[in-house]
Amino acid sequence: MSLIEIDDLSACYVQEKNRVRAVDGVNLKVENDEILGIAGESGCGKSTLLKTIYGYVEPPLYVEKGGIKYNFRDFRVDNIFSSSNLSSIKWKKISYITQGSMNVLNPVRKVRNFFIDLWKAHRQNLNLTDFEKLLKDRLSSLGLPEEVLERYPHQLSGGMKQRIVIAASSLFNPEVILADEPTSALDVGVQLEVLGLFLKIHKENKNTIIIISHDMSVLVNLCSRVAVMYAGNIVEVADTRSLFKTPLHPYTRLLIESLPRIGGDKELMGIPGAPPNLAFPPDGCRFHPRCPFSFDLCAEEVPVLTEVCENHQVACHLRLRDEKVEA
Repeated sequence: MSLIEIDDLSACYVQEKNRVRAVDGVNLKVENDEILGIAGESGCGKSTLLKTIYGYVEPPLYVEKGGIKYNFRDFRVDNIFSSSNLSSIKWKKISYITQGSMNVLNPVRKVRNFFIDLWKAHRQNLNLTDFEKLLKDRLSSLGLPEEVLERYPHQLSGGMKQRIVIAASSLFNPEVILADEPTSALDVGVQLEVLGLFLKIHKENKNTIIIISHDMSVLVNLCSRVAVMYAGNIVEVADTRSLFKTPLHPYTRLLIESLPRIGGDKELMGIPGAPPNLAFPPDGCRFHPRCPFSFDLCAEEVPVLTEVCENHQVACHLRLRDEKVEA
């Protein structure tokens, strides 16, 4: 049984007369004790998908159809969008590091106050003394001195602020941590440190981490499995090694080919064109206007995400046609 089961999920932003369907018919399973990466260009729906997984759905965002099921170790939630006690599991069972999360720290309050507020909201029968011991142990495990609790956010580097947010997200040892672009505002050296923290937390707590990045190099160094998203659709899912060695979707292939390589002399090329306006997406495969391999069917019919080899799914008419020919 998968830890998270996403079933035919569609979510949209209602803007005046337009409905921007940022997540459209997504089916995805997330397993226990894995680090799953979600890749894709900006504007492909990754952050919206993460919000819906967390149950953070507020206007102008609406869920049109589908559901998300949690199978936690000690209880189940059959559909988070109809659950009446979703707030009781947040931070305890599932936590969420938002994009630009360093900005959640109040600039006029000390870091200690940030954690005290967290304790008051989710104290889990811990008295303040026990909570502070838990907090100091977690800070120490992530390489943060106890003194940061007496600092204001402006007195800390970007890397230290991100570590504090990661400490908060993992403090109560939730089964799932959701992270939206947690390294995007950091320099390369600090990025590596932050990725190392996620690996450390995963190893120690055996939890599941879902991390979003538009940078494929971040995911290849961290994730056990990657889902590639384009224009609201999941177009490919595979274990990280298989995905980078044998990408099956043209979009995935182009994303990987755009990565710089040490010692490589091949000229790097960006993906031509731009993602479509999700208020008026193209018919058929949404990537076909940019795809160098598209043919007539691509503009007419939406490809279905299909398992074409063990633990490797792809939604591409070209690949599915080739499979039929080979069969």
